[in-house]
Amino acid sequence: MCGIAGFVDFSGHLDPGGPAALGRMDQALARRGPDGWGRTLLSGATIEDLSPRGTRTLTRLAAATTRPSVGLVHRRLSIIDLSEGGHQPMATADHSSWMVYNGELYNYRALRDGLVSTGTGIRTASDTEVLLALLATRDLQALPRLRGMFAFAWWDERAERLVLARDRFGIKPLVFAESRPGRWSFASDPGALAAAGDVALRSEPSARASVLARGSVDVDASFWQGVDVAGDTLSCVIIDRLPFASPGDPLVKARIDAIDQRGGNAFQEYQIPLATLTLLQGLGRLIRTRTDRGVLAILDPRLTKMAYGRRFLKSFPPAPITSDLAKITDFFRE
Repeated sequence: MCGIAGFVDFSGHLDPGGPAALGRMDQALARRGPDGWGRTLLSGATIEDLSPRGTRTLTRLAAATTRPSVGLVHRRLSIIDLSEGGHQPMATADHSSWMVYNGELYNYRALRDGLVSTGTGIRTASDTEVLLALLATRDLQALPRLRGMFAFAWWDERAERLVLARDRFGIKPLVFAESRPGRWSFASDPGALAAAGDVALRSEPSARASVLARGSVDVDASFWQGVDVAGDTLSCVIIDRLPFASPGDPLVKARIDAIDQRGGNAFQEYQIPLATLTLLQGLGRLIRTRTDRGVLAILDPRLTKMAYGRRFLKSFPPAPITSDLAKITDFFRE
């Protein structure tokens, strides 16, 4: 269990309180990572990289005072690479990509071998470096290749883009909020957002009632006001593959076996409904009211090529469906 947090501010204004905000986020996540910590602030033309080893000051690519300000925080629980090579925030050698990551990639050795075979240098035994190198070389096409549980934030300095991603079942927590126009914050824990002063953590009355009545919030709701923002500010959710539960999971296997023993069809009766519910949870981050608008991009070809794909499509709210990128581009321009 590690902890990640940070922010990106596209307003173009330098934030003198950025270092202090990162420090408060760091302290709020301290219980998640006793083995190390790191903070990186990209602001204006400089990069300040803080760790127990001291502070490094670097120069940003194409330095300019109007560039987005970016803050990254990591609390480390060492699992795979116990050395300093796994320290985060981690950057590529040219400082064009930065990452904070919580999780474990089960197939990182195979991914590492593939990168090395194409000439990408890997210096450490950390799965974090493998993930960072994969994103730096393959961009978002790397996501379908990941097998494991993870939540990460990747800052692409050249494209001035922050990518937040988590595993398909949300094993590793990741919350986010637009704290003010142009400023987005994220963390493993809502308490870190509050510690930075980005949200006040006031609960939604309807969410409280749902928790008391059913023990959980609705799939299209958030317990905290302003955390996991609604569709008027979040414009796109990308799901790389249909979220079928692994048959190797003991609980899933037990339910499949029980259905098979009574002569049922476990795929139709259990696996598809469960995957549909998980998919709707992803959609719920984008669409929460009738006035929300955005694009849900599902990259799994089975959605249209397999007969059961229609069951997923019928579960969605009424909306145009297209594979024409030009139409999607026009939608965003409206």
